[in-house]
Amino acid sequence: PIVYGEFFGADYDIVEKETGKIVKTGISSGKIRKDGKSYRAESQVRKWNKDAGYEKYGSVITKKFEAGEGARQKAIDYEKNRADHLRKLKELDEEKHKRP
Repeated sequence: PIVYGEFFGADYDIVEKETGKIVKTGISSGKIRKDGKSYRAESQVRKWNKDAGYEKYGSVITKKFEAGEGARQKAIDYEKNRADHLRKLKELDEEKHKRP
């Protein structure tokens, strides 16, 4: 995996702005922008907003993972647990959130 500085990557949520509903959670092992957003999440947000025809979605980083032994697995485990929790709350949009 690619390591940027002291962080392996981050977990992010994509949120529907009007309702505050979390439609997707994910992990990114890529860089974090200067404004604190994930490049990966914002790429998805831009595509979905273009498809919607307006600024429907936004993103937020929920957790950063320190680089080092087991960092990728920690991120994967966190994402799975978060997704399971959000599903129980009926938050995730299964059309947008494919896995885990």
